[in-house]
Amino acid sequence: MSGSISTGRSFPCPPSLLALLILVQQLLLMGKLSLSVDGIGGSWSDVASSADAILAGRGTAATTTTATTSAESSIITITDAAAAGGGAPPRYGGNAKTDALLFLFCPGGNTTVRFVEQAVLSSRAAGFAKEHIVIIDTSPNTHCYSDSAFLRAEVGYVYPTIPSDMTFAMMQNVAWNLAQRWGFPYYFWQHADVVITHEGENEEFATKAMRIVNVAPPDWGQIQFGYDLFAAYRTEAVARVRWDQGISHYLADCDFHIRIQFAGYRILSSYAGIVLHIKTLIPSPLPEMKS
Repeated sequence: MSGSISTGRSFPCPPSLLALLILVQQLLLMGKLSLSVDGIGGSWSDVASSADAILAGRGTAATTTTATTSAESSIITITDAAAAGGGAPPRYGGNAKTDALLFLFCPGGNTTVRFVEQAVLSSRAAGFAKEHIVIIDTSPNTHCYSDSAFLRAEVGYVYPTIPSDMTFAMMQNVAWNLAQRWGFPYYFWQHADVVITHEGENEEFATKAMRIVNVAPPDWGQIQFGYDLFAAYRTEAVARVRWDQGISHYLADCDFHIRIQFAGYRILSSYAGIVLHIKTLIPSPLPEMKS
């Protein structure tokens, strides 16, 4: 298949929610309802402070960002540090064709860590370099960092967060905020229970995905490679719309997809390779990877 982009898509949302969203859309078109797409999900402000506690044992201090969310009146502290052995935060080098940023979430638990290892293994084999990959580790005691020698060796940066019990929408808001702070115009996000691989030997998945992003129409907001199991996000679009932290896990994506289109951005679909949603661990040992 080619790397063409289409607007064809399907959102796995409950019918009742879709009916409500369609009603809202019709009211908007009739001018009987107004909707602000800016600021939903809370306001964000940077605060310089120390986060030595979260990095205890890594031998480094940290610069942190405190994010205040009006939706839940909570404080999220995200740590930006070059942790000893944990890598350093990536920085955008100015080349959108080669400077990739791929996020994965690690909410905790030994099983989750194994799934993340499996996902990272596939991403590395699909052409994403070690420095491209960042894990947002919201697990208690940062399991993804402390419990996995593989991830410490094969991921560019494992990013701890406070508090550790973050919701899905909160983790998504941390992702775009980091991408914005690090200067990336777009970023990828991969489900922790998803593996990716290129089809054939002509072009790696990562190279093809980056090429597709760089030829996308200027009004794109998200490009889905197998729904959002693996997707590209335009940083400025997500920063404007943001994820609503008052919505539960399985409805937050439906809400986000509708609002990003209300904001004037397009959701596109394309093909960069095989994307598999795997609910069980593949029973094979992790091979050693080359840096």
